[in-house]
This record gives sequence, C-alpha cells and structure tokens, in this order.
Amino acid sequence: PRLFTPLDLGPLSLANRIVFTAHLTNYAVDGAFTAQHAAYYGERAAGGTGLVITEEVSVHPDDRPYEKLANAPDGRVADAVHAHGVPVLAQLNHNGAQADGTYSRAAVVAPSPVPDPQFREVPRVLTTGELAGLVEDYARAAEAVVAAGFDGVEIQGSHSSLVRQLLSPATNRRTDRYADRDLFLREVLTAVREAVGAKVLGVRLAGDELLSDGIGLGEAVATVRGLARLVDHVTTSIGLASATDVDGTRRTTPTT
Repeated sequence: PRLFTPLDLGPLSLANRIVFTAHLTNYAVDGAFTAQHAAYYGERAAGGTGLVITEEVSVHPDDRPYEKLANAPDGRVADAVHAHGVPVLAQLNHNGAQADGTYSRAAVVAPSPVPDPQFREVPRVLTTGELAGLVEDYARAAEAVVAAGFDGVEIQGSHSSLVRQLLSPATNRRTDRYADRDLFLREVLTAVREAVGAKVLGVRLAGDELLSDGIGLGEAVATVRGLARLVDHVTTSIGLASATDVDGTRRTTPTT
C-alpha cells in the first residue's frame, strides 16, 4: 500500500508515510522534557512510524497555559528517536488567549480582547511591537531545537495557538498591520526558515474552526497556497473544543 512507501520531505527521506503527530503527554517537569519523554518518543519510533513530531515547545516564558508545558527542547528526545533511524521534529507554539493565568500569575495575551470560551479570561491585547518581538522568539526557539539535534520544526497554527487567533476573523479584530491576518504567520515562517536553513519547516493549520465567524475551508486553502513556498509540509486539524453545541450548531465567538 502507498502508506508504506518512502516519502521525501524537504531534505529528509522518510521510510513510510506514517506520521506520529504532536500531542500533549503531560510528562514535563518544571518546564523541561524528561527521560520519560525520551522513552515515550523512542518507543513510537521503534513502532515503525516514518516521522515523529513532539508535543509543543513554548516560544516565550510567559506562555504558561497549563502546568506540564515544556519550554525548551531536549537532545535526549532527538537521540532516542534517531536511535531507530527515524527523523524527529519539535512543534513550536504560543497559546495566546487559550491559557490560564493561574500558572503564569500574569494576564493572558492575545491579538484582541476576545475571551476563550474555555478559559474565560479577557486577554491583554498584544502591541504591534510585542507581536514583532514574538516573531523573533519563534526564530530563537527554532535555533535551539536544531542545536538540540532535531531535524526541524513544525509551527503550531491550529486549535490552541496564537497563530490561529491571528489568522481567524473571529479573534483577530486588530486595526494595525496585523489586521492582515496572514501576516504574523508569514513573518514567523520567514524568520524560522532563516534560522533553520535547510532543515524541515512545517506548519499545522486549522482547516475549519467550525465557528460561524471563524476560519472556513476556503480561507484555510487560500492561506496554505500563500505559504506554500515557505514550508515543506502542512498538517491540519478541524474544529475547536468549544466550537459546537451538543446539537451540532456552529457557535459564534463570544464578545467581551
């Protein structure tokens, strides 16, 4: 079957087309990856996947959406996966409004003062300068990932991410230059590409937020077409945890 045939991904040659995608393990301790992470991802590689993408690594110390978030890459994880001849990427993220100030002891931040339906905190609006600074934070985080021995990075731009909040008309109500909803992601990908060179660079995007005022399939496709020259791969997710009511009705993003 085609699933088990090799695939070239940027500079990498994958043994097959099975990808172990990023998801939270809750193994981090004090913001750091642990030996448990290395064992976990190593076993996934041993199982025969063609590519491993680790859970998110935060690009900024003030981004603390949950207790078990990792904020730095760890070479032990890369070594454990490489031991089985499998390449590994680290996912980079900032959670924006989808966070809990309980952990950071500070206001959560976002493109606009739109509270997330789950966390319900009205976020502090990021300034134009702060968003430009975060672009540099993504690049620095990508450099650290490559230095730790990973084969590249994936930028998280779906469900729980600042990138998605800037891409979405439901949560980006800005009037500065970031009113261009694709701009922040373009800047991030451009900066990260410069940081990682020929290493793999991918992005995960929301294919459809399932919000009546959010990103739909057509807009997602247009975004991907505009970014194609910057990335080696695109993965997608559908919906948000709070997108629909029990009867399947699409929700509208709450106002403040």
